[in-house]
Amino acid sequence: MIEFLQSLLDQGFAVVKLAPADPATPDELAEVLEEFDQRQRSSLAYDAPALDLPTATWAAGILYQLIHLLAARDVDVAGMEASLAEPCPAPRSASVDYSVDLLFQHLPEVARFAARMAPDDPLVSRIKTLGAAWPLSSVGMMLESCNGVKPIVTHPCLLALYTDRILRTADLARLEEPAVRQAAEDTVGAYPDLCPKVAQHLHLPLMDVPL
Repeated sequence: MIEFLQSLLDQGFAVVKLAPADPATPDELAEVLEEFDQRQRSSLAYDAPALDLPTATWAAGILYQLIHLLAARDVDVAGMEASLAEPCPAPRSASVDYSVDLLFQHLPEVARFAARMAPDDPLVSRIKTLGAAWPLSSVGMMLESCNGVKPIVTHPCLLALYTDRILRTADLARLEEPAVRQAAEDTVGAYPDLCPKVAQHLHLPLMDVPL
């Protein structure tokens, strides 16, 4: 598990083994997850919520299992569900959503990879279910619906992060939430041409730039 997390942290891609993950002590996991937190926190607008280590540890385990399942194609549906059955240890809050996102922000990429490999695979549907449960992390997955975004929109840091991801991916369905729509309008502001799809959706006039 530590090798998996460290490769994700340092190289931006995940290394998994078909064999069971090497055991890691709670202190080892805490050290690497705190590094994820520090790197993320330093790049965010406003103060990020507090890190919830048990939640981040859970998210790391689920992400590892997802990527392991992409590699281990002989696992049946029952085995897949069993490996992903552990529930999040805490109810949603700004701190929990932030801590999950340290790892689950990779869900859209995992979803795209899984869909390219086998679009009808049950794992693709399972990834979408996780994405719907954690909307901060699933921007860009173009899901039909998501769980409530109250923990996100009531925290300035998470709202700014969520809005930025929506603008970058033009995930327009997310703009139906009034607080998110207002944040997008405020962010696009006088420069709608930088996000033309979003500007059009928000009915913001595009600028005529002389050639």
